[in-house]
Amino acid sequence: METQLRRSGWLTLGAVLLASLAWAQNRGTSEDEPAIKALVESQNRVLVQGVGNLADVFAADTDWTNAWGKRLHDLEELSRFWEQLRHDQNYLAGKVTPESVKTDVRFVRPDVAVIHTYAERVGQIDSTTGKVIPTRKVHSQIVVSKEDGKWLIQSELIMDEKQHEGPSQQIAEEAAVRKLSELQFHQGHDLTCLAGAHETGDSKQGAAVSLVKFDPGCIIPWHWHTPNENVMVVDGALLQEWKDHPSSVAKRGDFVHIPSHQVNQATCVSDAPCMILLYSDGPWDMHYVDASGKEISGDEAVAAATKKR
Repeated sequence: METQLRRSGWLTLGAVLLASLAWAQNRGTSEDEPAIKALVESQNRVLVQGVGNLADVFAADTDWTNAWGKRLHDLEELSRFWEQLRHDQNYLAGKVTPESVKTDVRFVRPDVAVIHTYAERVGQIDSTTGKVIPTRKVHSQIVVSKEDGKWLIQSELIMDEKQHEGPSQQIAEEAAVRKLSELQFHQGHDLTCLAGAHETGDSKQGAAVSLVKFDPGCIIPWHWHTPNENVMVVDGALLQEWKDHPSSVAKRGDFVHIPSHQVNQATCVSDAPCMILLYSDGPWDMHYVDASGKEISGDEAVAAATKKR
């Protein structure tokens, strides 16, 4: 009996030791958690400030999605997107409050961890309306892995916390007449020859209507959008070109429908500026492409279009 009890005690002790070892392995080493937190913190310097190398933070085939559903699939796409965003004064107006930042690390395996971060961002301006966005409560779910002794971000999903809207917070669209003379036009990021003004809706979240002005000769190079677009020409003459349809010129009062993912190019061909009323039925995005259909940056698209003129 004593022998059985002794054996049972050793078995129990062995099980506890094995469980402790497995727990320790899943926790990673004592140096891993600080290294992972430092990696997450370095994102801001690399992405927003452009300091450092993306390849030191993100895996080559990283998958990254922002709070507006913009999904990027590798370092090249991530680099192009942030190169544009670094010059967006509306985005840069926003600042993270340091005291709000929280980071939690959970090891799935010794070489794989899931991180949850939280931060509050204040002062960011909605580029569509020109108004300050209410404080963003931003959550990020990040997956990192250790490759050749180095931690890298494999995937990141960013989301804004949906906040309860009381009567004073609700943004209600009321009946209104918006006079052209009172609209605030904002110049395009890639194309300085056009400017847009918000009429109604929220192009970052869903359907929206905007008034867009083109200088004579202004070209929106070959591109496509995720939402469907409906265009009413208010003034001028707009040459609409398609990859798989004959081109045509739309003039005052003419209507143009552009389906989702339809590759097209638009040029103001009138001597006077062109003006269109644009309705998009979902969150707005812009994807420039080259002659082969490969996605390229806005700078590359504009340079190619300028060269052909």
